[in-house]
Amino acid sequence: MVEIRNPTIRAAGYGQTVADVVERTVSELREAILATRESDGWSGENRVIYDVVQRDIARWADDLGRSLRKVDQVLRATNSHSGEPDEAMRDLLESAFVHVVSARDKLLAIAVQILGIPSLYPYKKKSVRFEPDETALKRELSELRQYRQAGQVKDRLDELAGHPAIKLRNQIIHALSPIGEVAPNCWIRTAHLDKEGGVLAWRPGRLYPEHTLEQGDLAPETIWR
Repeated sequence: MVEIRNPTIRAAGYGQTVADVVERTVSELREAILATRESDGWSGENRVIYDVVQRDIARWADDLGRSLRKVDQVLRATNSHSGEPDEAMRDLLESAFVHVVSARDKLLAIAVQILGIPSLYPYKKKSVRFEPDETALKRELSELRQYRQAGQVKDRLDELAGHPAIKLRNQIIHALSPIGEVAPNCWIRTAHLDKEGGVLAWRPGRLYPEHTLEQGDLAPETIWR
């Protein structure tokens, strides 16, 4: 666990590209990590390796920048693409959505290490696994009420959890890819009930991924946008 010396990540200014924002904010995050100081929980023998641990955490920020740069490259390629999506564009977009979630996971990894939140679990009785606990992280941030920035970080994590890019990534990984065309998960039968709960009729139909039917129509160009 470390003490954070009020790092600030500024918002993008007018005229800046996404690449500019990524480079600046990742650099500021890295500087903030390297500006931290060990808390009293660090024993004497562990203080010797603190700077090594600190720089290892900073490497997560470097890799975060790598993920965000890949997302930016894909967005620029797809924004300049005309017409319906081809296989190459689908591959690029699917890769971008995976990197969006990867970037979010790296933020969680940085945060739990900075705040000293337990994240190690037994693995196959022979080792341990590093697995950041987002719920524990948000609980810790809620308890840090004296720091305004802690509340801001928690709010941003909540926003990211419900972001459409996160949901699309989950659909890509766990269901049929919804990029460029409607992709139902499976067929279901829906029961239409009367006021007493009796079945009036059964009707077959497709079960679509969340939010699919909220886009106005199911035309490929609509899904692509």
